[in-house]
Amino acid sequence: MADRGVAVHPFGRRRLRPGSADGPAAGGHSMDPAPARFPGVGLAGTDRLPQGELGQRRVAAASGGRRRPAPRRVRRPGLPVRRRPERPMNHVLITSVHRIHTGQSGEAIHLRQLAEALRAAGERVTVLDGPMDPGRSSAGHEAALRSLANQLDTLLARDRPDAALLWGHLGEETELVRRLAAANVPTVLEHPAADLPPVPETLRLIDEVVVPSEFARRLFGSQTGRQAHAIEPCLRGCACPSDPPRDPARSGPYRLTFINPEPAKGLGVVMHLVAATNGAKLPFRFRFVEGRWTAVDLARLGIGPANLPGVQIVEYHADICALYAETDLLLVPSLWQESFGMVAREAVIHGVPVVATRVGGLPQAVRDGGVCLEPPKWGNGYQVSMTAAEVRAWLAAVVTALRGAHRPRPGLLSRATADSVRAYRAVLGSSSR
Repeated sequence: MADRGVAVHPFGRRRLRPGSADGPAAGGHSMDPAPARFPGVGLAGTDRLPQGELGQRRVAAASGGRRRPAPRRVRRPGLPVRRRPERPMNHVLITSVHRIHTGQSGEAIHLRQLAEALRAAGERVTVLDGPMDPGRSSAGHEAALRSLANQLDTLLARDRPDAALLWGHLGEETELVRRLAAANVPTVLEHPAADLPPVPETLRLIDEVVVPSEFARRLFGSQTGRQAHAIEPCLRGCACPSDPPRDPARSGPYRLTFINPEPAKGLGVVMHLVAATNGAKLPFRFRFVEGRWTAVDLARLGIGPANLPGVQIVEYHADICALYAETDLLLVPSLWQESFGMVAREAVIHGVPVVATRVGGLPQAVRDGGVCLEPPKWGNGYQVSMTAAEVRAWLAAVVTALRGAHRPRPGLLSRATADSVRAYRAVLGSSSR
């Protein structure tokens, strides 16, 4: 915004005296045009001034078509070189009562990748996390949570951040929000669980909200009446070649991967597919990758390789390139409203087709990298009931996706990460102003 007594001119700023012939009248605004001097403010006003491109044309015409060269600037010896001041580095705090450094949830992975990307962009980032996992009780973690609060107090006293990104929404994070608000640290709430609105006190104390998809943004607005920023999460890096050698043609068995095999993620759907595959002797092999649910949890439901041929249970994979190199198709049959679906997007980036449910933000994550189907009916405890026709439709979708031409897309990863980091920097920067 121009200061008073400065008029904005098409070729720059001209200082005008209030009340003068070419300045605004007394009491007028400095942004008001001066119609007596610049009628129309277009070419009629600018051709009086032999500056810029128009001025160069007039000079060239007067000199027979030759453009006058610009004078060369010569720096006097001994004078310092004037450099454009750099933007001061921001100190960003990323904090949560949940595990960030060692957590295996999609949100923890995203925040680790975001912290690394912000550092690469020139920001100074501090990460303070707690001992909890999403969806688990805080019982038994009281001492660790007190330690986290003390660490935050020390940071606020010695090295106050310019802005904070806080993950948490069910009330366990409220004590952290109070401390940040008392220290006047602008706080952005990282809200990955679209179906669970934040507790009122957290919502009142934070400045901005970030959600991972357009679906989550619309749902958050309908729940709270507040606007949120939809920014896709940062994914784990990929070292796969952009044009890997093609596998020789084969007729199976095809490896179908199911990550985090728990009821809310569609365990019942996959078990119907396993039963149909074994009954029809289809060339499919299922691999369950442990997440919040492990082989111990599955064993309580009677699910294991001993009584289910064609099913393998493996530990969590930190090396996603190796995981997807051993996968022909990814199943993401979630029943609850996924805010985004990071594993689906990771599979698409690695050239692995996806068959998922059309719920929440999954269609945005899958895009054209697979097939999305309507979820089946389910009841308490995510107990799924599927008709024979529904099972056949899912198996047909698997066959269609396997026949498609899918190639790795490392460019999608780099573009998406750059867009997300740019958006996060804008939100954190605007909240700190």
